[in-house]
Amino acid sequence: MARAGNRLTWLIIAFFFRYSSLASLTAAVFAAFYSAFGWGFDERFVAVAIIAGFVVFRHQANIRNLVAGKERRIGEKSREARAPRG
Repeated sequence: MARAGNRLTWLIIAFFFRYSSLASLTAAVFAAFYSAFGWGFDERFVAVAIIAGFVVFRHQANIRNLVAGKERRIGEKSREARAPRG
């Protein structure tokens, strides 16, 4: 159940907002909630919550880019790819 919920969370966020990093961060945070609902507040919940915290911590640059509007959306070409060659 938790895996399916996580995948569905990622897909919904990615579909509506088109940011892979936002979808990944959201799915990581929700993984802790899914584990609490699935297993209760035991050592598995603690482990998943710690891992979710590490994911958020390690993606601080992505979070800053999201807030600043600099993060690329899914399907969006990079500036280098859009620049005319010649």
